[in-house]
Amino acid sequence: MIYRIFKNCGKFIVFSNIFIALCAVVMSMHTSEYFSLIHNYYYYFFLFFATLTSYSLHWMLTNESELIYHTRKSWFMQYKKIYPILLAISLPCTVYYLFLIKEHLIPILFCCFLSFLYTAPKINHPIFHFLRKMAIGKTIFLTAVWTYATSILPIIINNDPWTLKVLLFIFIKLFLIYAICIVFDWRDRELDSQTGINTLSNKFNLKQLQYFLLVIIFIGIIACTLFYFYFDDLKLFIFNILSYCILLLSIKYIKKSANDMIYYFVLDGLMALSSLLYLIFNYFNI
Repeated sequence: MIYRIFKNCGKFIVFSNIFIALCAVVMSMHTSEYFSLIHNYYYYFFLFFATLTSYSLHWMLTNESELIYHTRKSWFMQYKKIYPILLAISLPCTVYYLFLIKEHLIPILFCCFLSFLYTAPKINHPIFHFLRKMAIGKTIFLTAVWTYATSILPIIINNDPWTLKVLLFIFIKLFLIYAICIVFDWRDRELDSQTGINTLSNKFNLKQLQYFLLVIIFIGIIACTLFYFYFDDLKLFIFNILSYCILLLSIKYIKKSANDMIYYFVLDGLMALSSLLYLIFNYFNI
C-alpha cells in the first residue's frame, strides 16, 4: 500500500513535469553558487514556473498516439486533464515573477522564444509547419534553451564577466544536455519520421547516430578535463565526469528499455546530477 502511494506520487511528480522544473532550478542554483553570484530567488521561481508552463503546453499539444511506451501513455490517458490545470496555475506565476525581474526582460524573453521554438512544431498551423522541416531543429532548440536558462542567464542577470572558466563551465553543461537530447531523439526517430519532424535521428542511420553521440560525449569529457587542467577543481571534475560516464555506460541499456521512467527520471535527472551533488557537498562543506 505504502509502496503504491510512493509509486503513484513519483509518477505524478515526473509525468506532471514538476521534476524537470525542479531540475532546471537546481542547475541554475549551481551556476550561481559556483561563481559566487547573488542568488536571485525571483529568477528561480520564474524558471520553475516557466519550465512547468512550457512543458504543460507541450504535453497539451501531444496526442496519445505519439507516446511510445506504456508507462507514460497509460498515465497520460488517465491524467491528461492535469496539464491545462498546471498551465492555468503556472502561467500567471511565470508572468508575476517575470514582472519582478523585468530589468532582465530582453534576455529572458529570448529564452522564452527558444522554448517556444521547441514546442511550435506541434501546433497544427501552416505558419509553424516549416519548423518541422528544419534539420536537427528540435534537438538544437531544446539544448539551447536548457543551457541558456540554467548556465547563461544567471551569469547575465548578475553581470558577471565572461571568462574562460565561465565558457568551459557552459560547454560542459551544453554537451551533456545535447547528448541526452540525442538519446531522446534516438527513441523518437520513427515517430518523428512519421510526423515529418527532421532530427538527427532520422537524418543518420543508427550506427552513424551512435558514433555522433559518442563524439559529443567525448567532447564533453575533454571540456571537463580542460576545466580541471586550468582551474584545478577536482570536485566539479568528478561530478561532471560521473554524469558523462553514467550516460555512456547506460546507452546500451537505454536502447533496449521500454520504460518511460528511464527517460523522464533517469536521463532528465542526469542533467542535474552534478549540480545537485555540488550543492549538497557545498552545503555540508565537504
